[in-house]
Amino acid sequence: MEKRIYPYLIKSKSMAGYYELLFDEGFELKIFDKKKDKKLYDFFLPTVNNYMFWTFNLTDIKGFNQMQNDLKAPVCSDYDCNIFVKGEDEVICFRTGVCLALTEDPHVLEKLKTYEARQDMADINIRDTDSYPILDNDIDKYMYIIQLHKMIYLNKLLHYMKKESMLDKARNSFVEFTTKFYDVKITDDKEAENKLKRWADDFEIEDKYLKADNQFDLIYKNSRINDYKAKQNLLIGASVVLLIVSIVLLALHIN
Repeated sequence: MEKRIYPYLIKSKSMAGYYELLFDEGFELKIFDKKKDKKLYDFFLPTVNNYMFWTFNLTDIKGFNQMQNDLKAPVCSDYDCNIFVKGEDEVICFRTGVCLALTEDPHVLEKLKTYEARQDMADINIRDTDSYPILDNDIDKYMYIIQLHKMIYLNKLLHYMKKESMLDKARNSFVEFTTKFYDVKITDDKEAENKLKRWADDFEIEDKYLKADNQFDLIYKNSRINDYKAKQNLLIGASVVLLIVSIVLLALHIN
């Protein structure tokens, strides 16, 4: 089995529980260092470093590592992205519930996906067996993963939009996704921006985003129209009641 990126979904509200499971399975949070990983730190803009590599700012590393797993997991769940490592395997999870396993071991992959809060990938038009290449260097690898996350999460949002009961949550999630991930400039490197654009085109990210944005606008406009019609019907009903009351009072006055 070739080492590749295998995506899967965890319910976003269950991320802390999943992180605890990863710790129990022997995975460790990947700690980035501003000196040792200077090339990575300097390449990505601060906003990206803050959400992708928050451990650059972890000061009490020893204190964190000494914490029990059930205490470390909630700390990790407070951040937008966490990267875990165990030997040659790597797991990257976002607050959105999108997780990516970088492995060549089918047994590791199966364990990672065996979790009660896992969601079916088929719902978002991605097969459970789909995988993606791991690029040669860390900078390209993480840039590619940033774009891959956008594609998968937009698929997830488009799926939720089909469920009326999920519309409000999906709309709020879409706004948060736009602010934290979609509209964020990743780097000032021009060559890297061309790569990001190419991968975005491959994943049809802009098309998916515009589709979601347009559908939300349409839903909002229809909601406004329905609210207007409801108000109009209420006013008509009130007018009819007032008219009937006036007629009754006038009849009583005449008598």
